[in-house]
Formats: sequence, structure tokens, C-alpha cells
Amino acid sequence: MVFSPEKNRGDFAEDSLLVSELQELINDVRVTIMGPIRQELLSGISTKSQFDALKEHLEAFEDQPFPGRIMKGRQNSSIHAANQASRAPR
Repeated sequence: MVFSPEKNRGDFAEDSLLVSELQELINDVRVTIMGPIRQELLSGISTKSQFDALKEHLEAFEDQPFPGRIMKGRQNSSIHAANQASRAPR
């Protein structure tokens, strides 16, 4: 499931329902993040303090491996790659 409030602008009731459902999934520890998604989220951050804060929040989510692949240590490599990308000149 991908959630983006921008997709549903103008329908507050639907957004509120989606946010409630997402919060329930997160609270029940039923949400995981694939390494490339974690990397994409982190790579758009421009300041170290924001990067560190988001990284800390994302640590609550288990790293979901790609189907059929063993990817030991991928979370750390995704975070490292995102950290390098966020420091790249824009």
C-alpha cells in the first residue's frame, strides 16, 4: 500500500480514514519498508538533523526483503546510500 495525501487533496474525510487505517497498521507493527523505499525517503532530505530524525522514525519499520532474495545488511547500505545522496549538490 502506498499512501500519499497529495493524491487525495480535497477529500478530507477519505484522507482522515486513510490516515487512521495507516496509524492502526503502524501501531500493530504490520508495516514494513523495502530498502529502496527507505533510501528514496531519506535521500530527499537536505539537512543532517532532518535526515537523522527521519532515519530514527523509519527504524521502527522492519526492512522488507525483495521476494526471493537474501539481502543481509541491506538496511544499512540503503541508509548509507541515502545519506550520500542527500549530501550531493543540487
